[in-house]
Amino acid sequence: MTPRILISWSGERSEKIAEVLREWLPTIIPGAEPWLSSEDIRKGGRWSHQLAAELEATHFGLLIVLPENQASPWLNFEAGALSKWVEHASVAPMLFDLQPGDLRGPLAQFQATLFTKKDVLRLLTAIASATGSKITTIEKALDFSWVAVESRVKTILQSVPVEADSVARTSESALMSLSGEHAAVLNKVGTSNDNFMTEKDVTEALGVKRARAEMLLQELSGAGYLAVEHVPMLGNCYRLTPRGTKYLIEQGVI
Repeated sequence: MTPRILISWSGERSEKIAEVLREWLPTIIPGAEPWLSSEDIRKGGRWSHQLAAELEATHFGLLIVLPENQASPWLNFEAGALSKWVEHASVAPMLFDLQPGDLRGPLAQFQATLFTKKDVLRLLTAIASATGSKITTIEKALDFSWVAVESRVKTILQSVPVEADSVARTSESALMSLSGEHAAVLNKVGTSNDNFMTEKDVTEALGVKRARAEMLLQELSGAGYLAVEHVPMLGNCYRLTPRGTKYLIEQGVI
């Protein structure tokens, strides 16, 4: 089986790291085919169709996560889409300048990988296992190339600028003033039985298309209004966080 790996990114630093990994991964896992939207969607192509086709062929999802992009609606959208197409254990956030305990929102449900040689070896072994690739040569290949790829990533982290307030803005997200649709989602979840709704429940309650409901839920989770938990057989399920509860109390809903 040819290992197909979708690499998801959001933001300049994340994209540049994704480009490095796209080039590097086939040297560690022979035959691997990493797919990166910025490079692999044809100019003028219908990105939604190409992304859907790639998801169908993907065996493993790798999310490039930094402090400034972990609440990105796009990154969280792709994480949710990946978890529907591949096994839940085959989606991995790779963390840069972050620790697993720093993750918030939908990304926190996945087993994260630190960008250290030890953790990356575990990830590469998991990718090989998930795709049926041979794992006997991975450690030797990693020994040979690790210093070089680590140096390239460090250069990106140190040299590519981050807007001074982007981390703060991202952690709060762009949802300080909620839209009517966001408020409707919070209302449905907060007034549901036991403050608990599945993604399907929310979609049906709102009467919108599933993709739209997914995006709203991911934006609210990234902004800290909803907590998400992956439940076997049910998928992603949502509850109000204290911030979400406070918002509904202020609106006189609960």
